[in-house]
Amino acid sequence: MSATVESGPAPFQRARVVLFGPVCPPTIFTYQLDTAEVERRERQQMAPLLARDVLEVLHKLPLGEAVPRSRLTDIDKRALKRAPAGAVVREGRWVTRLAAPPLRVRFALVEARDVGAGLVEVNRYARFCPRGLLLPGEPTDPVARAELHVQATYWGFGAYVPGKRPGQLRTLVDHRGYRAPHRGAGHWQLCEYVFAHAHPDNNPLPHGLAGGTGGTTPGSVTPPGSTFIPGEGDRYR
Repeated sequence: MSATVESGPAPFQRARVVLFGPVCPPTIFTYQLDTAEVERRERQQMAPLLARDVLEVLHKLPLGEAVPRSRLTDIDKRALKRAPAGAVVREGRWVTRLAAPPLRVRFALVEARDVGAGLVEVNRYARFCPRGLLLPGEPTDPVARAELHVQATYWGFGAYVPGKRPGQLRTLVDHRGYRAPHRGAGHWQLCEYVFAHAHPDNNPLPHGLAGGTGGTTPGSVTPPGSTFIPGEGDRYR
């Protein structure tokens, strides 16, 4: 699998990814790489961290600090045995976490034909980052417009349509101010999947996870022509 990931104004990058299956709409993720972590993984040729149970254990360990193995449960120890090389160091009675999330997701923009088609997908990211729906056009039916406003306001996501000029968005509903919750293993897992799919040359995916480059299969990536960065106005970057 290969794809081109375009860089926005540093330090942002973006990728159009399908994570949850061919029936789910694509999502354009705007993200910021942790360059030190990415370089560390490249040096150690570390595979992506995709297993949720492994991430649950790693998230409980302090980064770079040795912890007695006696503090870990038997389930934790079994999970760490499946961690890829370079994620953790086990030395005698001690274990040290080396891995950190490779990026920070800044915005998730879900492409959908209408609010009904995109509601489940856009709410997948409610705990992780600001998010919005990118619709092909503003609903013409007054009832549909009202429904869009009600759903977006209630769930706290933005709604956008392409602007008159290429590379611009028009806001239908502003996304609600986002206050990040505690970043747990679920958020880390999202970061790992985005990184693995958007940077396959750095992150060869395990067999069965890599998709094509058409943007229609699980794990596929296509470079978007533009993306939305919250806080920069209604404008693609």
